[in-house]
Amino acid sequence: MQRAFNFKQWIDEHRHLLKPPVGNQQVFLDNKDFIVMVVGGPNARKDYHYNVGEEFFYQLEGDVVIKIIEDGKPVDI
Repeated sequence: MQRAFNFKQWIDEHRHLLKPPVGNQQVFLDNKDFIVMVVGGPNARKDYHYNVGEEFFYQLEGDVVIKIIEDGKPVDI
C-alpha cells in the first residue's frame, strides 16, 4: 500500500514534466495493479488504450473525452 501524500504538491513538483510532447506522468511507477496518471492537457489523442488493471487519469487543463469499448461498441465518456 502506498503512503498518503499531498497530490497537489506532487503535481506542482512535477509540472515541468506535464508539457508536450509527452505531457503526462505516472504517479506510482512501481504499482502494477492501479495506474495514477496526471496529464497536463489539453489532450487531443483519439486512440484507444487497453489495460487489465484500474486506472485514474487526472487532466489539469482542457476538456477530455475518454473513448472506450463497451459491449463491443465505441462509447465516448
